[in-house]
Formats: sequence, structure tokens, C-alpha cells
Amino acid sequence: MLSPDHLLYRWHNRMLVWCQQASQLLNQLSWGQWLLLVFGSALVLQLPLVFNPGYFSHDELQWAARANVATVAELPWLGWFDLESYQYRPLTFNIWLWAAYHGFAHPWLFHALLVVWGSINTVLLALIARRLGLSAAASWILAMLFVTSPYAMYVHGWVATMADLLVMSALLLLVWAMVSGARVWLVLVLSMILTAAALMSKESALAIPALLGVVWLFNGFRKKWLLACLASGLVAVVYLYLRLPVLMLQPEGTHYSLGFWHAPWRWLEYQLYWVTPIEVEPHTTTSKGWRVPPVLAALLVIGFWLVMWRSSKKVMLALLAGGVALLLPVLPIAASAAQYGYLFAAWCLLVVVMTWPRVDLWGRYYLVLLGGLSAIHGLVIMLVMIYTGMVQSVYSPALAQRVSQHIGDEPLRLQLTPGTRVWIFYRLTHQIHSYKGVEIAHRARIVEAGEPTDYYIQPDGRITEEPSAD
Repeated sequence: MLSPDHLLYRWHNRMLVWCQQASQLLNQLSWGQWLLLVFGSALVLQLPLVFNPGYFSHDELQWAARANVATVAELPWLGWFDLESYQYRPLTFNIWLWAAYHGFAHPWLFHALLVVWGSINTVLLALIARRLGLSAAASWILAMLFVTSPYAMYVHGWVATMADLLVMSALLLLVWAMVSGARVWLVLVLSMILTAAALMSKESALAIPALLGVVWLFNGFRKKWLLACLASGLVAVVYLYLRLPVLMLQPEGTHYSLGFWHAPWRWLEYQLYWVTPIEVEPHTTTSKGWRVPPVLAALLVIGFWLVMWRSSKKVMLALLAGGVALLLPVLPIAASAAQYGYLFAAWCLLVVVMTWPRVDLWGRYYLVLLGGLSAIHGLVIMLVMIYTGMVQSVYSPALAQRVSQHIGDEPLRLQLTPGTRVWIFYRLTHQIHSYKGVEIAHRARIVEAGEPTDYYIQPDGRITEEPSAD
């Protein structure tokens, strides 16, 4: 009778043969075929997001209300030098206005834009991996792990994350140019231009010079990385000189509130989130206390760190340092969010896949388990996005219709029925100025059970006169 260990190794050897055969096929592809495969695979894995019939949150509805004008010329474009604005993101917001004007009425078109954009970022990440010496097969696996991760699925599925896509694109283009052998003068120019573009997209781009510094520190103190770090850092310093007083006046009572002691908790939440498939947002991983899911996630993450530490202590330190660098701008705020971990996920996966040859057999099994958990979590995020979009596509038109028919100065009173996901409807009713020309603003509010009610919100988004819609 064969021992379990013997059976395990037989299974492992058979899987190894299959993987080697698949790897050989991928490595035989031309560069064009390989790029098409990476892009096409990423696109197919995210295809359900494209056909999401609606939107995820109030952000999309608010910007659609701003873009509800007769011509493009009438759009309320954001000023490129409005540095006193708390959220100085003119590149992001102007692209968003343009896209909302053309695409809001066709959700599939809007979602297709983000999925294609996210797939292009995935291709750039895979290209960087190949330039760093990974095979075509390993780079393809990296791309698939990234695109199915909860962080990427969240960003590629939510229209309101254009800023994160822009910052990622800027960082990947810069790194790709550097690993492709760009001359020093071009690296300096690109470091400043792309960092400036990223900072006009989102404040989190302050992480770019920090990451470049980490790479310089752990990659042999190469001059090109140091120069890129200094050039990018110069732009970041100028940005902070102009913007820091405004950024320090953060809105109280919001998730943007700053606090030194927020940092360790935010860092922990980003570590636990990707292996906790039941959570939609990182900030909910520990918000209900140390129950079984966060404790189990913590044990899994500790195991991950041990595998990486045994493989290479230097790589493990680089993994942690790069993760902190990419999360640094968002660690002091009061709440974590999945889109803030987009760059963090790319860095971690790149380091892990590059370290794979050093990992022992049991460590590889463990990493495969974690990769599967991450992909399952990504699938959960995709399903949540689609479900919420389905609800929004019913609820928002129904709300606009009820509000347009409502007579009187008092706001329309809506009550949630049992089974509704409360957070969805609070988001879709929160500070919505108008919906497709119908003024909403303060003309509708959600009331608690037992209060006088005009209509009832059903779980699928319908608004009915009776609590039961059967």
C-alpha cells in the first residue's frame, strides 16, 4: 500500500509535468501572441463586470448628475490649478466628467472602459515581470493572479476608482521604461512627468517616490533607481509644499480624518483582507472584533510571511518595505478601502512570483492555497459589484419616478423592508443631486422602522406602496 507521502509526490510529479508542458507552450509564443494572450485572458476573466447593468455607489450618480448637460462644452470642467481644493484630482475628475457624459446611460460601455483599462495595466505588469527575467508562463500566471485578486477586481469593477487606475498606469509606465533600459535623461523626465500626472489623479501617488526608494535600497543601490527616486521625490515635495496645508485640514467625521494611531490598524486590515473572502471592504475585517474569520486570516498571513522568510530574508524585508511604501499615504486615514490596495497587490504578487523558484515544495502548496483564496475573494467582489449594479438599475429610476410624482415640501419617506442590504440603499440615496434630470437632492430620505412611511424599498430595488411586494 502506498503511503500518503508517496501518493502526494506522485500527484505532484504528474502536476509538474502538466505545468512544464503548458509552460513550454507559452514560452514558444511570439511576443505579439503572448501579449494578446495576457490581454485576452484578463479581459475574459473580467467579462461579467462589463455586462453589469448598473453602478456600485453614489459617486457615479453624483458625477453623472454633474455631466447631465446638453453639450460637452457645458461640462463643469475642473481647474488644473485649483490647488485649494481638498481633493485636487483634475486629471481624474475631467476624464470622469467626459466619460459620464458619453457613457453613463450605457453602463456596459462605462464598465468596458474600466475593464479594458485594468487589462492594459495587467499587461504592463506582466511586461515588467518579463523584463525582470520571468518566463512567459510565470509572467502570465502573475497577470492572472493580479487580475483575479480582490483589490484589482474591486478597482476594475467600480467606476469611481479611475484615480487608482491612473496612478497605477503612471507607475507601471515609469517602471517599464526603467527595466527596459531607458537612458538616464529619459528616466528623469519620465519620473517627473508621470509622478506629476499621478499626483493630479490622486494623493496616493505620493507613494511612487517611496517605492522607487525601496527598489533602490533592495536592488543593489543602482544609480538609475536613485535618480528616479530623487526626480519623483522632487515633484512630490513641490506638491506637498503647495498642498499640505489643505490636506491637513481634513474633513472631520469622515474616513479622511487623520490620526497617527490609525496607521498600524490600516496596515493590518490590508494584510488580512485579501485572504478573507467574506469581506467586501478591508475596514470590515476587524470592525466586528476578533472573530474566527480575522483570526484565521491572521494565521494564514503569518504562514505566508514564514514561507517568504524561509525562502529569502532579504526578499521578505523588501516585500514588507514596498508594501508599506505603497500604502503609506493612506495609512493615517480613518478607514481602509479596497481601491487603496491596488498598487500594494501588484507589488506583493510580483515579489511572490519572482521568489517562487526559491520556495520549497510545501511552501509552494501553501502559496497556491493563498492564491486560490485570493481568486475566490475576487469572484466574491465581482458578484457583489454585479448584484449591486442590478439593484441600482432598478432602484434609481424608481426613486426618480417616485420623487417626480411627489407633492409637498416634505421629503419622500422610504423604509427598507427585511432582507435589503442596507448599505446599498444608503449609498444610492446619499447626496444624489439628480438622476437623469430629476432633482433628488433632499427630496427623499430613508426612515427607520416604525416611523411614518410613504413607500417601501424592496431588496431588488423596487419601491412599492406596501411592505410586501408579493
